[in-house]
Amino acid sequence: MKSLRDSLPEDFLGQMQKELGREETLRLLWPVIVGSKLGSSTEFQGIRQNTLRVAVPDQTWKRTLRSMENMILEAVHRFCGEDVGRAIEFVERPRPVAPSPKKKSTPRPLPPTPFPLDTIADPELRQMFALSARKYFARAGDSTQ
Repeated sequence: MKSLRDSLPEDFLGQMQKELGREETLRLLWPVIVGSKLGSSTEFQGIRQNTLRVAVPDQTWKRTLRSMENMILEAVHRFCGEDVGRAIEFVERPRPVAPSPKKKSTPRPLPPTPFPLDTIADPELRQMFALSARKYFARAGDSTQ
């Protein structure tokens, strides 16, 4: 199976780096370079004095990735050349927790109306009246509890 780099047109990465700069190219290609799982949990932040700065969610990630530093650097070097980064600095930057979607509460069944609805001839009006009456009597029942 061909690598992504081999699948790209010749000098595509060179042209990309020329137009966007090395850091922006790395930022855009980070999930491709390190893999989608690692790329979705980490974020390439930039290069500072030949050191790649990578944001990680917490201390556990930081410890785990330190042991993978050489593998990550090799992957970066395959894409961007040997002169990019000699070390990696993992910076803790917790990701904001997205609020969980609120569960819609299922409404309690409405109590039946205390009078016969079949005396209302119009079906649409009968249905609206039944719904209104049930809501009214449901609220009245809640206040007595």
